[in-house]
Amino acid sequence: MGGQQSSEQSQQNPSHSQEVTSPHLNPVTTHNPVECSVCYIPYDQSERRPRTLPCGHTFCSACMSQLITANQLSCPDCRICHTATSVDQIPISYVLEAVIQRLKQLQQAQEAAVAFETGDGTIHEMSSGISRKLWSLLEEQKSRVSRQAIGCQGTQSQLDQYRTQLADCKDQHLQLQSSLQDLMQRNTDAMTLIEQEDARVCEDIKTALDMVSVNVDATHIPTSLPHPDLAFTIMDNVNTIKKRMEQITVNQLLRMSWSTRRLVEAGLIFAVQKDESCLRFSKITLSKDRLYLTCLQDQPPPSHARIIPVSEVVGVVDPSFILAFLDLAWGGSTRGRVHIRLSPYTPLSQQFFMLCTGQRGVSYLNTRLQRVKDRRVPGDCVSGGQYARTEGPGIMDVTWEYRKSNRAGAVMGFPGDATKAAQFIITTKSLDGAVKCPNVFGEVENGLEVVREVFIQNNNTQVTVVDCGIVLNR
Repeated sequence: MGGQQSSEQSQQNPSHSQEVTSPHLNPVTTHNPVECSVCYIPYDQSERRPRTLPCGHTFCSACMSQLITANQLSCPDCRICHTATSVDQIPISYVLEAVIQRLKQLQQAQEAAVAFETGDGTIHEMSSGISRKLWSLLEEQKSRVSRQAIGCQGTQSQLDQYRTQLADCKDQHLQLQSSLQDLMQRNTDAMTLIEQEDARVCEDIKTALDMVSVNVDATHIPTSLPHPDLAFTIMDNVNTIKKRMEQITVNQLLRMSWSTRRLVEAGLIFAVQKDESCLRFSKITLSKDRLYLTCLQDQPPPSHARIIPVSEVVGVVDPSFILAFLDLAWGGSTRGRVHIRLSPYTPLSQQFFMLCTGQRGVSYLNTRLQRVKDRRVPGDCVSGGQYARTEGPGIMDVTWEYRKSNRAGAVMGFPGDATKAAQFIITTKSLDGAVKCPNVFGEVENGLEVVREVFIQNNNTQVTVVDCGIVLNR
């Protein structure tokens, strides 16, 4: 009766019967994937390893070995025949083995969790042991990740430093490239001058030979040749070419490339000013990454020094931000440098600027500083600026409405005496109350302790300005 009922159901639903018996629909999808669909025995790592046929179906090694007949193997699912003489020719399904291994691990973990929830004492202890082990593994993994993160941060820091070094190398390379291009241009200009001079000399020689030839034919020996001072003219041109090659530009000086820095440190860069009767030179020095223009002097520089016009050097100084300096010495040695920030656009500050650089001929070089003993000057202070065996007359009109100050380090003009217009006074202490110093045109920015040492000398020791000048803007 049951068979009759089954037959009736098959007749009522023929598609269901066709679905079960169709060889193209794989019934393996309903069985356990960890088992072979032929023998229903779980796969293992020895005799029943999963192997996949070219048609894509997978069975165990033992079943496939039995299905090989006359070097042919027919797939139990799709009936496609494959050529095979041995089961070893059929590849092992490593993906399926990995999936089976993962499923086993998940199942073990799930069983451990369920056992922990049952409350059984023995299983609870085993589950707790597994949990502690997992926790230990997790902590170890976190520690390893933390160490790797710290290592990555250290590597990132090293890479950042390396990038910074690369950027510095790139800047140096660009500076060297710019210097090289400038040298090449100067060399091209020098070669052009030499070629022009060579052509002119050849033309003069040809003209002289022609005249000699004409005079010989006329039986007359010339008493003189054209251009009697030709040799001196040639040497003057050669010296001009040499001087052009030895010049340096302001941009090169301010960029401070490696080669320019070496020249400055060696004392081989000078600023030159041409006066009515002579040339005067000012050495450009470097101290604590600051460029200094010293006072102009008559002493010529070394023959291989590089020169630049004073007007070009002074032209880069910001008139609203002038920093002058005085080097003071006593007892046979230089005791310190005093930096003075000048007030912008005042006659006294402009005069102080000129006397520090020596552009007007006279300067503060080799002048003396001494303690002030004038009752008209309030507080403790020192004075300087007596040049050329005079009281220090001014070199320009210094009439102006100046500010007042009671701060230590104030630099002011000498009050009420036109014969001392170039002299200056520096206060060493702040004034109390409402008393303020007039005619203030600057302030000591650095080196006030040196000025105070001058005041302490009390005129018992001769204090001399051994060098002066200005700081170039960088």
